[in-house]
Amino acid sequence: MTNDKGVARKTARLFFGAWMLLALAIADFPPPPGFVFALLILLACAVAIDLRLPTYLHWQAACATGRTLRVARDGLLGGSAIAMMSMLSRGEPSIRQGLTEYLIWFAVWIALGIGNALNSSRLAPGSHM
Repeated sequence: MTNDKGVARKTARLFFGAWMLLALAIADFPPPPGFVFALLILLACAVAIDLRLPTYLHWQAACATGRTLRVARDGLLGGSAIAMMSMLSRGEPSIRQGLTEYLIWFAVWIALGIGNALNSSRLAPGSHM
C-alpha cells in the first residue's frame, strides 16, 4: 500500500467515524429503520474518499492548476447524487414538500458535499493542499 493510499484509508475512516457519531447523536433511540440507509450513504462516501484522495494528493504534489476547483466539482457531484438518492425515500407521509423545500434540500447536500471534499483533501494526514 502506497503512502497516499494509507492516508486515504485513514481519512476515510475518520470521515466515516465522525459522521456516524454525529448521526447517532442526533438520531432517535432506537434509530429508525431508515437509519441503515443513512449509514450506507456514509459508507459509500467513505469509499469515494478512499478512492479519490490519492488523486487529490497527486494533484497537490504535482502542483496541478485548478485542483481545488476540481475537488469542489467532485463534492458538488457527490452531494447532488446523495440528494437525489435521498429523494427515493418517501420520508414522513404526512409532510408534502414544495419546490422551495427541494431546492433547500439540494443546496444543503451540495454544500455538504463540497465542504467534505475540500476538507478531506486539505485535512488529510500529511496533506498541505
